[in-house]
Order: sequence, then C-alpha cells, then structure tokens
Amino acid sequence: MEASTTNRNSGRNVALLFAAALSAVLSYAYASLLFAPSIWLRASSLTSGYDAYRYSDAAMLISRWPTADILLDPIWQFEFSGYVRVLALVYALLTPDPVVGCLVNWVMWAAAGLLLLPIVADEPSAPRSVGGWFLGLWLLLPEAIDWTGTTSKEPLCVLLIAAAIRLGMAFAGATVLRTWLCGAVVALLAVAGTSVRGALLPLIVLPWLMVVETRFRASTSRMPWAFTACALVVFANFLGLGGDLFGSLTGHDSGSMGYDFGKGPWASTSDRSVLLQIGSSNRWLDALAIPVRGLAHIVAPLNASPAGMAVAQVSAPSLLQWTSALLYCSMALAVGLQWRAVVASKTGKLLACVSALAILVLGTTGIIHERYRSILVPAYLPLGVRSLRLELDGFSVRRIGPSAMMICGLATVAYAWMKLA
Repeated sequence: MEASTTNRNSGRNVALLFAAALSAVLSYAYASLLFAPSIWLRASSLTSGYDAYRYSDAAMLISRWPTADILLDPIWQFEFSGYVRVLALVYALLTPDPVVGCLVNWVMWAAAGLLLLPIVADEPSAPRSVGGWFLGLWLLLPEAIDWTGTTSKEPLCVLLIAAAIRLGMAFAGATVLRTWLCGAVVALLAVAGTSVRGALLPLIVLPWLMVVETRFRASTSRMPWAFTACALVVFANFLGLGGDLFGSLTGHDSGSMGYDFGKGPWASTSDRSVLLQIGSSNRWLDALAIPVRGLAHIVAPLNASPAGMAVAQVSAPSLLQWTSALLYCSMALAVGLQWRAVVASKTGKLLACVSALAILVLGTTGIIHERYRSILVPAYLPLGVRSLRLELDGFSVRRIGPSAMMICGLATVAYAWMKLA
C-alpha cells in the first residue's frame, strides 16, 4: 500500500513537472513567434495603442534610468504605472528584450499558482488529488498563454491577489498582534496593487477584512477586533476606495486612485470598440445590468471580427480566451451544483466572497473587456476546480453534462440575438 502511494505521488509530480515545462514552452513560443516579431505594429505614442507594446516600449526607455528614478519618478503617460516600473527593473537587471519580459510574466503566473495551491489542496474536505488538478490547469490555462506570452500586466495583478488570499488564510487564526502584522503586509500589497490596477484594492483588502470579521465573532473580547475593523475602514479610505466607489456610483470621475473600469457603470464607449457593450443610457436601468456585465466577463465575447487585425493582438488571444470561457462556464455550473459544500468550509467562503466581489467590480465596467477578468481568476479558478472535482467524484457527468449543453445553447442564442439586434 505504501509503495503504491509513493508511486502514485511520484507519477503526479512527474505530470506536474511536465505541465510546467509545457506551459513555459508554450509561453515562450507565443512570445517569440507571435508577440515579438509583430512589435513593429506598436503605437508610435506611449499614450495609445496596444497595451502590451506600450508597456514594453516605455519599460525599455525607463530601464536606462537610475534604479531610484525607475521606482519613484512620475510616469505621466500611464495612469497606473506599477507594471511598467516592474518591467523596467527586469530590463535593467537582465536585458531589454520583450521575450525576457514575457518569461518573467510566466514566473509570476507560476508563483501565483504555487501560492494558491495549499489553499486548494490542504482543506480537510478537499477532494482527492484536487491540488494536482488545480496546478495543472493553472499552468495550462489557455488565456494564460496570452497573458504570459506578452508584456501585459495580468500576471502581476493575479500574483498580488493570490498573495492577499494566501495571507488571509494563513492568518485566519492569528492573534490581534499577528493580524496587525498581516495588515501591514496587506497595506504594502494594496499600495502596490493600486499602482498596477485600481480595481485590485478591494480584492486585496477583502481577505484581511474577512479574517477580522471571523475573529470578531469568535472572540470574547471584541473591542480589539472592532478597533481593527475601524482601522481597516480608515486605511481603505486613505487609499481612495471610498471616494472612488462613491464617484463611480454617482457617475462622476474617480479620484486620484481611479479604477480601470472607466467613469462608472454608465460610461459610454466608442461604436468602433471590439468590446461588447451591455447596458442602457438610463443610469438607473443600467445599474441593473451590473451583475449581467460582471458574469458576462466569464464568456469574454468580442464585438468585432478579429479578421484583418494583428494575430498577436486580437486573433490568437480571442481563440485562447474563448477556450478558457468554456472552462469557466463549466466551473460556474459546478459551483452552483456544489454550493452548499463550497460555503461549508472556511476556504470556500473566502474564495466565494472574493470571486463575488471581483464579479461586482467587473460589472461596474461599461464594456465587457476579456482581459479585465484576470482579477477574477485567482479566486474563481481554485473555487471552480474544487467544485468541479466534488461534482465529478459524486455524480460523474450525470448532472453537469446536460446542464452544460443547455447553458451553451442558451448562450449561443443570446449572443446571436445581441449581435443581430
């Protein structure tokens, strides 16, 4: 029995090493064959054009600066310059080559998966071998090939959220002092996150808030935890969360820490946009579309044909994103079917809450942008993998198979109606 367990574990480790190697090769091939050769398509200006090219161009220029200037000097061409600074440091330390930046993106993506692995695998109620399934899927997630095969900021966003979730679980049973130490680390993550993408702030803060709330309910002396909760609110408002959310909901411009989701739920977009628009010109009716827009990011439709556009810019990413959407939709069904088992565990509650908040943040976007959903992946993918594994172990495909076919049919009809209407 012991020998067979050892052999099974060895086989699983070999499979994961193979998945990691294949993931790295696919990312490198995507970067070297699709992204880097078409670098001539980049915008002549750092303020417009395809983001991945803009980031790489700006980082190449900034990498010549002294290290202190890279970290501290303002970069006016970007509202959120955090990723550009990280990429510039990579270019300064290694070499100013976009492929090198892509490989560093792959390392950040893999590191985020390793941070989340114990959360998925170590839960007592976790299904058998769910950790291996999660890490293999994480490494080979189709759209992650695009995120790590270009100099895009999605891997860094995912890494910051994954670190916040891991901290939230690691300090779930901590004392007040250790929770404050955790809060100091969360503060650093939040400052880093708001320099990369404004929408990361609530997702980074939420796990720590849930830790404080849990300890408050369980503690006989609630005053220290109440004080901690108040400090958290002050901290979030100091970073701009309160002002930005209020500005978004009232239709006004966001503050200096403005989010990536535009000027609020009622923002208008160009008719020439390749992104699908769902909503109404009436702000109150449009507010009802917030959950629809949030969930629609899971499907990630394009509003225009990718034919005639740059392969590395639209066509290849759209294929990878649609493939990922099939996985996300299957996981959504599994989460619904296994909802009671999911929320029964502490880990499941945390992942479900972070996923719900990410969907809410995505819903406040005036457009459906498939790249924005990267902020959903760190919580949603481990939640979906655990639920899918529970469902398959308990019912095989008897329940999820017919449900998936029905949902795919309805989604096809709905998308065709939106395109033809």
